Amino acid sequence: MRKLGLCCLMAAMTISITACGKSEPASTSPAPITQSEPKKEHEQKAPVPQKEPEQKVPDWKSSIDEIAKSDKTPTEKFDEVTILARKYKPDDKELKEFEAYIINEYKNKKYLNDITNHSYMLSNIFRATVVERHYNDKEKKPIDSFSFDFIQNSKYTYRGVDKVDSESVKSNEKQMDKALKQIK
Repeated sequence: MRKLGLCCLMAAMTISITACGKSEPASTSPAPITQSEPKKEHEQKAPVPQKEPEQKVPDWKSSIDEIAKSDKTPTEKFDEVTILARKYKPDDKELKEFEAYIINEYKNKKYLNDITNHSYMLSNIFRATVVERHYNDKEKKPIDSFSFDFIQNSKYTYRGVDKVDSESVKSNEKQMDKALKQIK
């Protein structure tokens, strides 16, 4: 009787081990149905790797528009855009476009004209933050300090901390003018 119990236990363990070895990993998408020749017992085909579906990452402009339209406070919107900008990796061409854009907006004195326009202000903050973050860990360049002061003025006026004609804004603009002279 004891031998029979031991044999049954051994058989159950063998079946369990075999079943575990043959289990297939769960798939998140159904396998495509294809017709194929019946497999011969001794043939084993290598598993075909499943392609992960490409996820379309929204462009930064649509992300900012979504943030701008939200019911959040300007401070919360600023924080979200800053997080987005910190993760963003521009190519060299786009980085130069961002640099030229913020310089142009400053020179034309447009950058603080409409501080209640969420989309415009957040787009400016995004571009300037991308530029500033790019040069932040590298050698100091005038565009780095220019973009830093651009962010400061944009951030504090947008959030209502400073007025457009405040002393701190004017002080930052003096520093921006010095940086501009070095950029040329």
